[in-house]
Amino acid sequence: PALSTASLSRAAREFLMARRELLGVEAAGELELMRATRDAAGGRHLRFARAYRDIPVEAMDVLVHFDTAARVTGINGHIVRLTPALRAAVDARLDGGAPRLSEAAARAFVAADLGVAPEALRVHRIRPLITAEEPHLIWEVRAQAGPVPYRYRLSDDAAPRLLSKQPDVRF
Repeated sequence: PALSTASLSRAAREFLMARRELLGVEAAGELELMRATRDAAGGRHLRFARAYRDIPVEAMDVLVHFDTAARVTGINGHIVRLTPALRAAVDARLDGGAPRLSEAAARAFVAADLGVAPEALRVHRIRPLITAEEPHLIWEVRAQAGPVPYRYRLSDDAAPRLLSKQPDVRF
């Protein structure tokens, strides 16, 4: 019988936790199931992202591959290690366990930069992120006020700084 995504997710987490040193993951709760797919041969693939203190770690994902008998056949992906220094830097940035910048303030900053009212801004994604580079805790905002969407990276400060702004056009 075919296993449910929930059953495969549990099996994948057990497999990954048995290899936690390889992945640099401390607990199964740091892995969030992002997507489950099936290939033409019937194999299943579960993609996990990583979070620390419920904040996604940028660019870390692990794909667990299962055969049709629901056996793990391999893993691949991109590992971002959270060193003790990186964890300490993120912990120091969190104010009472939460980022310093609010979602509303991030939205208002981007809206002002694009010259529109916050309610006129079309937001595709807004979230805090942990990065391997300084300042380690940032906000990613993907939004648009006209025909071109932009990807913003903001500092996690009550009054944010613009770290980068790029057109977010994909082909």
